[in-house]
Amino acid sequence: ADSASQCSNALSVAACWGENCMVPIQVRQARAKMQELTGRGDDILWIGETGWSHPRSGSLKTALKDCEEWSSMETFKNYYKDFLAWDMEIGGNMRKPDHIFWFTMRDAINFGEGEHFGLVATCTSPDCKVRSDGWVSQSYREVSSDSTDVCGGGTSLFNDFVHSSDECRDRCTMESQCSFYSLFAAEQDGRGWCKLTPTCDSKESSGDKLVTIMEREGNGTPPPESMDTTTTVEADEPDATTTTDGGSDEETTTT
Repeated sequence: ADSASQCSNALSVAACWGENCMVPIQVRQARAKMQELTGRGDDILWIGETGWSHPRSGSLKTALKDCEEWSSMETFKNYYKDFLAWDMEIGGNMRKPDHIFWFTMRDAINFGEGEHFGLVATCTSPDCKVRSDGWVSQSYREVSSDSTDVCGGGTSLFNDFVHSSDECRDRCTMESQCSFYSLFAAEQDGRGWCKLTPTCDSKESSGDKLVTIMEREGNGTPPPESMDTTTTVEADEPDATTTTDGGSDEETTTT
C-alpha cells in the first residue's frame, strides 16, 4: 500500500501507457463524451498536453508531494521514453487520438509556482534534463579569478545581471560567438553581473568589484556515434502523431 513516502500503486496507474493507465483512461472518457455530443466515434481528437514534472512542482499540494519517486528523474525519464514509444492505443475498441503533444519544452512559473514539466530547465540552459551521467555541453578554463580585470576591447554580446554563475556560463554556451565570460562577484541578493565577449585581447577595470574570467575550450562531451531519435506510430486515418511541444506532477489535457 502507498504511504507518505511510497507511492508505487499510484505510479503503476499514472506513469504508464497501457489501456488501464491514466492517460488512455482519460482519453477514452473524452472519446465517450465526444460521441455523446456528436453521435460519432471517429471525430478528430488532439491531446493538447501531457507531461511529468521533475523536480517536484510547487503546484503539487497533495500527499504525493512527499513521495520522492513520484517526482524523481527516473520517473520523469521513463515517462518521456514511454510517451515516445506509445502506439496511441486507448483500448475499449475506440479510435486512437490523432495527435498528442508533450508538455513542455521548458520549465515555467505559473501563478507564482514553479512548474518543472520542461525537458529543459530554463531558456538559457543548453542541456536537456534527460542526459547521460557526466555529460558536459561545453568546457571552460579559468583565465583569472578574484581580479578587477574584465574582458574588453570588443563587442559585448551580453552585459547584464544573471541569477547565478551557471546562468552566465550557459549564456556563453548558447551564444556561438562567445569565447569569454566575465562574472562579477554576487551581490547580496545572489545575482552577479555577467559580460560575454568574443575576445579578451584587452582588459578593463571593474573598479573594486572582483571578477572571474572564463574561456571556452573544447566541445564538451562528444555525442554518441549513432542515435535513432525517430518515433514511428501506426494509426488509422488521419495519421496519428506523437509530438514534443514547446496542478499535479502529471498533466493531461484533451482538445
